[in-house]
Amino acid sequence: MIQQKIETNAQDIWSEKLAQQCGEVTMSCSEVSGVVLDVIESSDLVKEKQAELLKVFVELDESQIEVLNACAKAKQQTSDAKSHLENSKDEIENSAHQFLDLVTLIRQMGERITSFSTSINDVRKVAALIEQIAKTTNMLALNASIEAEKAGDAGATFAVVAAEVKTLSQNTRSATNEIAQNMANVANEADYIISQINNGIKKTNGMDQRLNAISTTLNNVANMVSKVDQQNDNIVNQSNELRLLMEQSKSGLQIVANRVDENNKLLVSAHDRTDATELMANNMFDIIVKSGASKIDTPFVELACQKAKEIKELTDRLIAENKIQISDLFDRNYIPVPGSNPERFTNNFTMFADRYWRPFMDEVKASGPNIFSAVLTDVNGYLPTHCSEYSRTPTGDITHDTKYCRNGRKILEGCDISAKQSTDLYTMAVYRHEGNGTKYQTVRNVYVPLYFDGKRWGDFEIAYSA
Repeated sequence: MIQQKIETNAQDIWSEKLAQQCGEVTMSCSEVSGVVLDVIESSDLVKEKQAELLKVFVELDESQIEVLNACAKAKQQTSDAKSHLENSKDEIENSAHQFLDLVTLIRQMGERITSFSTSINDVRKVAALIEQIAKTTNMLALNASIEAEKAGDAGATFAVVAAEVKTLSQNTRSATNEIAQNMANVANEADYIISQINNGIKKTNGMDQRLNAISTTLNNVANMVSKVDQQNDNIVNQSNELRLLMEQSKSGLQIVANRVDENNKLLVSAHDRTDATELMANNMFDIIVKSGASKIDTPFVELACQKAKEIKELTDRLIAENKIQISDLFDRNYIPVPGSNPERFTNNFTMFADRYWRPFMDEVKASGPNIFSAVLTDVNGYLPTHCSEYSRTPTGDITHDTKYCRNGRKILEGCDISAKQSTDLYTMAVYRHEGNGTKYQTVRNVYVPLYFDGKRWGDFEIAYSA
């Protein structure tokens, strides 16, 4: 008897260890699967960023092509401008030379006319001298006439000569007066012309400097256009080099993208194999717990079965009292809650679940420090309500709302699907709870099916740590 008791105790110990090891294997598989999934998500994010970066490269390349086209157009324009400036410079220089020649000619004309004016003054002096001689001659002719008259017949011939001399003197004075008047007119015209020429010359003073300044300005503009042309060439060269570097970067990025795709395929394959291993480990864990070998998990199984029974009895009674319609209980019309992130839903059963089912969840969660949460999920993974701790008002902070606003969520994946497909009295599993979306926690979970009116509604679940 003693030997048999020892063997029985040893078997219980080994069974407990086996259950514990199986649970740890399942938890490890779950953690590895979660890590691989995180890596896949990170790889997908990298791939997404690579696609965005490739798009940026394409856009930059298109921009560089536009730059090159603009540079080519600008180069053509600067070339036209240089040609136009060169032609304009030549025309202006020719015009300047012609203008300066004209100014020189005008100045020479002014000098000639000034000399002519001096000659006119000399003529006027000579005419005045002739007039003076004519006056003297006239006086002499008058005296000769008086003396001839005194001489009588003897001076008759002399009187005739005196009269002719007087007439010549008068004609000479008349001619010199006319010459003097004409020369005065010519002098006035010459003075006017000289005045106009001098005014013109004054106005042209500095014109050669201004023409030189225009020529200098044109040279400066031409130099600036040449510099712009050089800078344009530099831009073209730099743009071509940049395009070459971008093409090399795109090629390298494409190689990395291809490697990422290959790694993703390997990661997905590893995740699938890990999920399969996790499923096998969960099945082993489920079998061991159901065999009664895992004493650690038994109390949580019993608690879950008891509370599921109480929930069913309460709900059946309320259905009988018409506090809830069976159609509302099985309402599958999930209405999205506007602005919720993560997305949450509501339906005709939500208010009933909050009022009558949430107290059970709060009671179970408060019954032991190892209990992480208690929840009811329908066959589609919908959580009509949750514990008060996880049914808080959303704040808009994704981390907060992921962890504390779980009522109304739809979560159906991995072991949830297997549990919903099982018809056993309960199902055991280990999985990674998402927590706040960045920090995960591995928990054990017991699923107890709930039936109403002979139809599977979903499960009552308790998540806990051993």
